[in-house]
Amino acid sequence: MLNKLKFEKLANKRKKKLINLELDIRKLPINAIASILHRISGVMNIFSLGWMIRRIYSNIKFQEKFSPIIFFNSQSYFYRFLVYIFFIMFIYHILSGIRFILIDLNIIGYKLIAIKISAILVFFITFLLFFLFIYL
Repeated sequence: MLNKLKFEKLANKRKKKLINLELDIRKLPINAIASILHRISGVMNIFSLGWMIRRIYSNIKFQEKFSPIIFFNSQSYFYRFLVYIFFIMFIYHILSGIRFILIDLNIIGYKLIAIKISAILVFFITFLLFFLFIYL
């Protein structure tokens, strides 16, 4: 009889537990997306750093293939695409890092509205700087 009561209590507890958490990207708040993108951009910056160092090394070693920034538009579209992507990642990672430092120093604070506004501001400034880089 006692085992039956324990079993029923255990069964009732299991019914109350969440079985399917349904973690969906559309339900994540903007500050969570900003944090995840900050980590992804950091990892991608490490990989792009190796590519950029190799590119600079080949430009220095073989001076006849040296391509200064003035002739950037004459490069292939794939090369330009990679440079743009690396630039976006780098700028976003720097701005998001500054945002996280300001949050940790309690300058922005831990209020949810301030964190959301700062995340949106980082996205906006990143794309603003990117478009200024493209068109200037």
